[in-house]
Amino acid sequence: MTRNNNYRAQHIEGVYVLVSAIIAAICTLVSAIISYNAGQSNLETDLYNKNNELQSEIVLLREDKVKLESENSNLNNQLNVLKAKYDNVIEINSSLQSELGQYQDVPNIFNPDIDIPVSTSTAPTPMFEVVPAYEKQNYNEYTKKSGESFSMAGVKYNEGCTWVSGFYVDSYSLYNLNGEYNLIKGLIGHVDGSPIKEATIQIYLDGVLYEEITIAGSTYPYELEIVVTNINQLKIIRPGTSSDSSIGFANVTIE
Repeated sequence: MTRNNNYRAQHIEGVYVLVSAIIAAICTLVSAIISYNAGQSNLETDLYNKNNELQSEIVLLREDKVKLESENSNLNNQLNVLKAKYDNVIEINSSLQSELGQYQDVPNIFNPDIDIPVSTSTAPTPMFEVVPAYEKQNYNEYTKKSGESFSMAGVKYNEGCTWVSGFYVDSYSLYNLNGEYNLIKGLIGHVDGSPIKEATIQIYLDGVLYEEITIAGSTYPYELEIVVTNINQLKIIRPGTSSDSSIGFANVTIE
């Protein structure tokens, strides 16, 4: 009887030890799993944060790409304008050289000791009195005879023209110079009363881009000169965009 009791006690103790070992192993396994999951969670968080950083860098790089492409386009436009001006100067120089060659063999019949004042300049003429636009769209001309006027920077002008805003519709005007003039000049700026937004005009001489000008809504009127020697056709376009501001050209003269 005593032997059986001892055997049973030993058996129970053995089972207890085994169960304790199993419980300890399970606890160790659960702890390892929890630690592993925590590590995985931290890794996923790190990867998520790193992905967000990379996405932000990609956005910045795309913005830089757009800016660089825009700057490159502007530089190309400026290069085209300079090339057109250069070609025009070369043409004028060639014409002057030809005219000069006609007089090289003409004898001097004047007394070199007598100074004879000679004026080669002509008074500028209001442009639209002699060269009004022969084709136009979304465009207005003003002369003293018309009695109408427009304003820029708070100043009224009764001589000049305006290219009126058009939502994605071009405003333009064409003039027949017939190679008879040398210079057009006037004040260009934003027309009062139209939305204060940026707008652009393009100037073409005989179909070649001469200059592209961007006028901000806050731009103060300034003098613009267009050299038109030996030019037959002048074309000025305000390309239609979402901007609905108007551009004015005041006190325009031609000579």
